[in-house]
Amino acid sequence: MLLKELAGVTQPDLPAPADPNAVPTDALELVALGPDSLITVVPDEGAHSVFALIDDAAGRARFLHTSRAIPRRPE
Repeated sequence: MLLKELAGVTQPDLPAPADPNAVPTDALELVALGPDSLITVVPDEGAHSVFALIDDAAGRARFLHTSRAIPRRPE
């Protein structure tokens, strides 16, 4: 038996600590990685996300690439 148990001292249950690496998805900060790409400042699960802007051959950023091309606006 522990000495605290013998003395009748109990320790209150403490809440689990928050994950220090958790990043809310609505609060990602992006910085420039190059002339046509952005990167997250804080890594999510150990990896930074890269967002690239791809032009439509006319010099306009038409697609956002995050490992799959997503049109910026519908035609």
